[in-house]
Amino acid sequence: MIKKGKFCYRCGEVATSEEHVPPKGLFPEKKDINYDFRKNLITVPSCEKHNSKKSVDDEFLLISLAGSVRGNLVGYFHYKTKGKRAILRKHENFFNQILKDSNNINLVDKNGNIIRAIIGETNINRLNSCFESIAFGLYYAEYDKIFKGKVKVANGFSEIASKNHDSFLKLLDYSFENDKSKRAIKGENKEVFYYQFTDPDKFGLISLRICFYGGLFVYIAFMPEDANEPYDLAIDLANRGIKTIFKLGDSEVEFN
Repeated sequence: MIKKGKFCYRCGEVATSEEHVPPKGLFPEKKDINYDFRKNLITVPSCEKHNSKKSVDDEFLLISLAGSVRGNLVGYFHYKTKGKRAILRKHENFFNQILKDSNNINLVDKNGNIIRAIIGETNINRLNSCFESIAFGLYYAEYDKIFKGKVKVANGFSEIASKNHDSFLKLLDYSFENDKSKRAIKGENKEVFYYQFTDPDKFGLISLRICFYGGLFVYIAFMPEDANEPYDLAIDLANRGIKTIFKLGDSEVEFN
C-alpha cells in the first residue's frame, strides 16, 4: 500500500502538494454567502500534473455545476458570485467553451416565478473527465491507496439525447438505493457536496454516488484490475437495441 502523503493519488509520482477533492472552488467563500462552506474539506497528495495544471478544468466544473437549474440555492448564489467573476476574468469565448450554441430562455418554477436560464450543449466528455479525477481522489481518501483499474462515469443531471438515458439513470439510482452494502454518507458540507461508496460486490466492483448542490448526481463504477467484468443478460439485450423491461419494486423501466 502506498503511504498517504507521499505519492500522488492518481499516478503514484512523488507528491508536491495537496489536491482538494472535489476542487475547493466548488465551495462558496464566506464573503459571498455569509456562511462557511469550507469546513473539513477533503485533500489528497498530488503531483504537479494532477493539481495546479488542471485549474482551468476546475473553473469549467464550477460554472457547469453551480449554474445548473437542477441545483439548490447555494449553487445558484455561488454561480452568481464566484462563477460570474470567473467568467469576467476570461476571454469572451470562455463561456462558449462551457456551453456551446447557448440561448437565453425563461422558465417557470412551481410557484409561478419566472427564472431566466441559459440552455446549450454541454461538453460531456470534459465534465466526465473532471468527475473521473474526483472519483480517483475520493477512492484514495476512502481506502488510503491508489485505485488501479477502470472507472465508468454516468452523469445523472445533464440532458443527453438518448432515449435510454433516463431509463438507465433510474436503474442506477434504484440499484444504488437498494444496495445493502452502502457505506455511510460522507461530506461535511452537504449543501455543496456529499458522497457514498458501496462495498465490493461479488465481481469485485465498487460503486460511488456523488451529489453536488443538492440535486446533481453522478454515478461511478470502479472495476479493479483483478476484478471480473460482470455479464447481465438483460443489460446486454438493452444494449443490443432489443426492447427490455426492468422491474424496479412497484414500477418498471423500459429500454428501447
